[in-house]
Amino acid sequence: MAWLKVLLQLCLYFIAMKSVAPLKRHRQRSYADDVVVSGYSEVAAAPYFLSPGPRNITTAQSHTAYLHCRVASLGDEAQVSWIRKRDLHVLSSGRVVFATDERFGVIHTDDKSENWTLQIKFTQLRDSGIYECQVNTVPKISMAYQLNVVESEAIIQGPEYVKAGSTINLTCTVNLPDMQGLLFWYHDSEILSYEDHGRVKIYTKEDASGRTVSQLTIEGAQLSHSGNYTCWPTSAIPKSVIVNVVLQGEQPAAMQTGVATILNSTKFSSLFSSVFVMMASAGITAILAALADCGTRFGLNPNSQR
Repeated sequence: MAWLKVLLQLCLYFIAMKSVAPLKRHRQRSYADDVVVSGYSEVAAAPYFLSPGPRNITTAQSHTAYLHCRVASLGDEAQVSWIRKRDLHVLSSGRVVFATDERFGVIHTDDKSENWTLQIKFTQLRDSGIYECQVNTVPKISMAYQLNVVESEAIIQGPEYVKAGSTINLTCTVNLPDMQGLLFWYHDSEILSYEDHGRVKIYTKEDASGRTVSQLTIEGAQLSHSGNYTCWPTSAIPKSVIVNVVLQGEQPAAMQTGVATILNSTKFSSLFSSVFVMMASAGITAILAALADCGTRFGLNPNSQR
């Protein structure tokens, strides 16, 4: 009976081994397949561009421009280059910058970073144009960026004539968003203070588009408030406007000057027209008489000077 018991245990052992072996082989094969697939995807995945954000970039002259290029799955072989389209100049390849202009640079913080940012310091108007971020795959892939460098300037809106006792309102807007630096107001050569809480008030903010807007308000305008007002941003071209404070019922000086100019020009033109007509239709005697008449009218007669 003992031998029968041993034989039964051997049979149960072989049955158990038979059922376990396929499971082990399946597990080994699945793990090996995973390793192969993972290795294949790492080797075969081609570089591709990630969403870079805006590719039509506008910046003010003398500011720094950033063109952000993001590339995934770059691997060890592929390189990211920046090309200036207008002359096909290779500005950089990888982290190496070929541009002799030291204003150009590439920002790539570490090997794991997907960002390859072209940096252009102290931008100039001639820097405007198309720049390409290229990856040297076969075939190559590229993404174009439009850079617009424009002059940043102030724009003033407000009245030229203001009645005494009323309020002067001048609004200065910088034409580009994200202005760097400060903004000052001048009355002639005198800088106006933001801390003056009397007649003069200055309120500066950013509008919804990011442009700097500054409002100058002078309550109870007096004749002394006439003059040149300048909006002077430290990073943009300043602009000026002349404001004239006039008394109630007074005609603006410019209008008076304009009327006087018209009258004077009419007087001169009619006088000399008559002289030329007489010169054409009469002899030398009439001409001399006309010239004498001209001298008499303007105090140029020698007899009148004695």
